[in-house]
Amino acid sequence: MRTNGFTLIELLIVVLVIGILVSFALPTYLRAIERTKAGKAKQSLAAIRSTETWYRAHMDQYCDDITLLLDWGLPLPAIQNDTDWDYTVPVAGAITLQVTATRANGPFKEESISIDENGNLTVSAPNLPWDVK
Repeated sequence: MRTNGFTLIELLIVVLVIGILVSFALPTYLRAIERTKAGKAKQSLAAIRSTETWYRAHMDQYCDDITLLLDWGLPLPAIQNDTDWDYTVPVAGAITLQVTATRANGPFKEESISIDENGNLTVSAPNLPWDVK
């Protein structure tokens, strides 16, 4: 009888152990991806808010069209080419501003992160894997 090599039972045990390790690691990996995408949205929201502040300083009101902010220094191609988030300005007036990033795809589609004129971030649902601090 040969003694070198692996038996079928040994190979099945190795596959089982790898499967268990993957089942623990995969949710953590997916949460990390979602946090990264949320970080991208928060950075874009902050850029839009900052540009809106410049716009308001000169025009005495906030702008409700993100594309008009291009002349004020907004990196618009980076925001328009974002495939994970859709950015809108649902509230723009003389003293109030709200900019919203809504997930365009993925498991959290239609969930959103918003920023107001004071830089306060809010999320659309409390159990999202996004840290808004």
